Parts: sequence; structure tokens; C-alpha cells
Amino acid sequence: FLLFGKRHVRTRNMLAEELVAAQQQVQNLEEALLKAKAQDIQSAAAARGRNKKEVRIFMDGAFDMMHYGHMNAFRKAASLGTKLIVGINSDASITACKGAPLTNDQERLTMVSGCKFVDEVVPGCPYVMNEKYLAYIIEKFSIDYVVHGDDPCLTPD
Repeated sequence: FLLFGKRHVRTRNMLAEELVAAQQQVQNLEEALLKAKAQDIQSAAAARGRNKKEVRIFMDGAFDMMHYGHMNAFRKAASLGTKLIVGINSDASITACKGAPLTNDQERLTMVSGCKFVDEVVPGCPYVMNEKYLAYIIEKFSIDYVVHGDDPCLTPD
């Protein structure tokens, strides 16, 4: 029984090492794919006569209690263009939709603006955007692309 148990420990350790290596390979492939997508976006912009012009990306969120997932989202969004503009949802809109945030508006603005992937922050964004607000953001900040997570961000009206 002792030999049988030791063999399984070695097998588990070997599988754990293979899993870590596979996860690293997946991350490397995801980064290569993002770079390829960014090149496609920049090529499309150049084809439209916008060569050497910024490709401005917008994303928004509550970003309460900053963590690795937020930073990774910023990194991926930033890789799609040349400038990343991040909208920070207001305390009032977060409270109305999700409950009170743990950090206040100023703290979240400070945390997000301190991220090396973020070029500009927009305070006071609504948690749920409507088409009119999104059009305003696109026009005011010359946004080329809007990126967002898998949760709904537009109201039906």
C-alpha cells in the first residue's frame, strides 16, 4: 500500500506541474491572440486613412476593491488600441444596482488611474448605460471601440 500511495503522489505532482505549464501556454496564446487582434484593428484604422492616429478604447465598470481580474481586463483592453479610457461608475449608480460599494468614488478613481494600462479615467459613469450616454462618450472622447464584460451594459430603451 505504501508503494502504491507514493506512486500516486508522484503522479499527482507530475500532473500538477503539467497543468501549470499548460496554463502558462494558454496565457501565452491568449496574449498572442490579443496582439494579433490589436494589429487587425490598427490595420483597419490605417486602411480608413487613420494611419498613425490613436485607436481609443473605452471600458467602464465599478472597479470596487481592485484585484488581478480588473488589471488583467485593463491589460487586455489596452492591447486592442493605443489609448485606454476607463469610465468609473458612480457611487449612486452602483448602490442603486448592486448595493453600496466598499470604496468611494475618489478611492476607485485613484486606484484605476494608478494602473499602468489606463491612460485616462472618466468619473461618474452610470452603472447601466443607455444608447444616448454611450453616444455621448464615443463623441466626447473620440472612442473607436467599446469593450465590456459579459454583463449587460445597455438599457432596452
